[in-house]
Amino acid sequence: MSNIITYDYFINDVNIPYSDSTMKTRLTNAITRFEEECLRALFGDKLYDAFITGLAVTPTPDAKWTNLRDGGVTFNILLNGETIQKTWKGLNGGTSKKSLIAYYVYCKFRNANETFFTGVNQAKGSSENTEVAEYKPIISERWNQFVRMYGQIPYDVFTATPFAPVADTFYYDEASAYNFLMANITTYTDWRFTAKDLINEYGI
Repeated sequence: MSNIITYDYFINDVNIPYSDSTMKTRLTNAITRFEEECLRALFGDKLYDAFITGLAVTPTPDAKWTNLRDGGVTFNILLNGETIQKTWKGLNGGTSKKSLIAYYVYCKFRNANETFFTGVNQAKGSSENTEVAEYKPIISERWNQFVRMYGQIPYDVFTATPFAPVADTFYYDEASAYNFLMANITTYTDWRFTAKDLINEYGI
């Protein structure tokens, strides 16, 4: 299966300039590597394999797989006795291209390639010239945004990873992948979730 996202997802707050063919190739290679890593953590191996196989069905994949990928479907979160309706934007982020995969790949790519970012790094103004800004706060902000889109889970919940989520156990008022899968747990019965934690600018 081809990648869910492409290099042109790296815009706005996950911006990585890709005007030259070398950077496009590097980003595509990073997506190929890290997208699978991200989704295996989100789904578990069994559901991931079923997802890939299901999307490959022609001419029309089952809606449960395209809903995961493309979003545009509503679901309900149950929090403190209140039912809250949310819209799942899909793994591909819909028309906004704000994809949790892009945030994940961005952080992994930046951490792996920071020494090559002399022309790409964040910069801050100086009275005489421009100097490179510290990138770790940027990475931590993007990683934490990824976690919120992926599914933020209280730290004391996930003692085992991956774990089998318990039905009707929602966390936070987010249209996260975790909450969407939880709302549809009877459809995605093979789901196993590996939680990701928030970090600070020091990576802890």
